Amino acid sequence: MKNKQSQKVQEKSKKVRRSALARFLLYLRQEFRLDRADIDFTKPIKKLTLVPTLIKLNQHIAHYLIEAGFLKTYFELFITMQRALTASSVSALARDKDLYNSQNTLMIFQAIEALIRACVTDSMQQYDSLAPTYLFGDKVDWSKCPRLPANIIKDVQDSEILKKLLLPMQEKCDNLIQIAQHVSWQNKEASRRIVLILIGFTCSFLSDPKDVEESMKIVYNLVKLDDHYQADRIECVFSKEGPKTGSCARDEDIILSMKKAKDHYAKGQTILALRWLAMMASENVQVKYFIQQNSEKFEWAIEFLHEQVNLKYPIYGSVDDNMKLKMPTYVKKAYDLFLDILPTFKAPVEKIEEIPEDIPERNEVTGPDVGLRSHKNKEENLFSIIDTPDDE
Repeated sequence: MKNKQSQKVQEKSKKVRRSALARFLLYLRQEFRLDRADIDFTKPIKKLTLVPTLIKLNQHIAHYLIEAGFLKTYFELFITMQRALTASSVSALARDKDLYNSQNTLMIFQAIEALIRACVTDSMQQYDSLAPTYLFGDKVDWSKCPRLPANIIKDVQDSEILKKLLLPMQEKCDNLIQIAQHVSWQNKEASRRIVLILIGFTCSFLSDPKDVEESMKIVYNLVKLDDHYQADRIECVFSKEGPKTGSCARDEDIILSMKKAKDHYAKGQTILALRWLAMMASENVQVKYFIQQNSEKFEWAIEFLHEQVNLKYPIYGSVDDNMKLKMPTYVKKAYDLFLDILPTFKAPVEKIEEIPEDIPERNEVTGPDVGLRSHKNKEENLFSIIDTPDDE
């Protein structure tokens, strides 16, 4: 008798919970729709900060919102807003800049990342392997879990969308890393294309140091993915393959590009790229093996890093307590990592020049080092705009 009463109570409780969830989902659908005419995007929509949290709270909530078209609507709106906000002043889209608040763009992008990670892809089902970025555990009912729309997978691989609309968001948050990993998992075509685009962008002499930093950070995290196509991604890092037209076009590998870049006012970009390559090698045997097998191609890199580490008056870096520039610690880290990867390489010996006896001693005011701190170079204070952890 008690068991029957207990079963009835449990069934009634389930019905109440399902009914409450249904009402809550209907409320979410109405409250967080962004295709309504009455929404003012010129001001921050604070309630949007709740969306990623709600999506990650429960898979039923996430799946319901995806089936209700939220992912499609949010992604299309994000693309529209980003095109307006990143448009040049001479572009026809520039007139729409005042229609959108950049804070809304960030919150929508974070919601998109959560919705994408609540989906699965055909590639995942083909290998019966969930991406480590999937939000809800390591098991899934393939027949019930929503599929990531093909047009979103395609847009993430589009060179112009990736470079101009998605990559700028990486400077504000790390959500693009999660999206790239989720799309690339067990997907050979997406893996290769995303890595090739980002490496091509890094190889550009005109790339901003911050863009090089964020591009290589994404590549680093893609190389870490341990799936069937990890080796393909590593191959793409050092490949000459890539787009032949556009801003990411190139006809040489990253090693040669960075060797040229350091002589074209791009020493900062070179150091950043070398640091990420060294970090990849320190964590991945295949990358380390490639560098060791091609050690002659990297000797210039160690010599270059040695030179930068030993600069008496660095022309970039952060300012210390005495208002003097100090070399960023990750320059030394990149140098040390390369020496660990190539232990047979001997660092160049510093040459000490003897001062001829007939030359009078220079005083502190007129010495040769005065004025070097204000050396006019295109890379002056280059690294002051990059905020990266010292031990990254």
